[in-house]
Amino acid sequence: KGRVVAIVGATGAVGEVLLRVLEERAFPVAELRPLASERSTGTTITFRGKKLPVELVRPEAFDGADFVFFAATGELAKELAPEVVRRGAIAIDKSNTWRMDPQVPLCVPEINGAALEKHQGIIASPNCTTTPVVMALAPLRRLAKLESAVITTFQSVTGAGLPGLEELDAQIQAIAAGKPVPPPKKFARQIANNVVPLCETFTDNGYSTEQVKLLHETRKTLDDPHFKVTMTCVRVPVP
Repeated sequence: KGRVVAIVGATGAVGEVLLRVLEERAFPVAELRPLASERSTGTTITFRGKKLPVELVRPEAFDGADFVFFAATGELAKELAPEVVRRGAIAIDKSNTWRMDPQVPLCVPEINGAALEKHQGIIASPNCTTTPVVMALAPLRRLAKLESAVITTFQSVTGAGLPGLEELDAQIQAIAAGKPVPPPKKFARQIANNVVPLCETFTDNGYSTEQVKLLHETRKTLDDPHFKVTMTCVRVPVP
């Protein structure tokens, strides 16, 4: 009969990909509710050839929904995911808000799908870096006892959302036109023609927040709290 699916952050980079995946996988969507902040309210998105108005995200928008995907800020997920549960739907969060909560399964279905059986209405999706890493490690672990992994990631600017892509585009255009490069806002240094060994921000222990996520999320997804991970995450100038 189809499902009622709401997407919080439908106009963002992650939301756009999620819409495309729902179409490609022919997910049985009976009703799609694109939701966003006031800034994007009144715009439209296209789903299955139809234009749908983007509505303001608010608790009432979750009434009658089956699944609510959070492809937005962690603040929104923290505030509204419990409201989704109270209204009888399942919240699937792509931010880092709920990933390390012991009551919330952190799931890559091909790796630890059984973890979903214990969900209490909120499901967390791992970081975009963690997911491919555990997809590679899990089959190796089935063949041999792995004790550690040394990982270097080369991450595109879209890991910082649409603002990251826009910053790269603006800098490339300025360089091509022989004009001064706009100062960086989303990244620590100019990203065009450069590689920046910092994803997000540094923590007190000298690692970046992205590296810390990779460590702890890998351990949780693989259900191995003692697995050793040495990680280096860098930002590269590609979309």
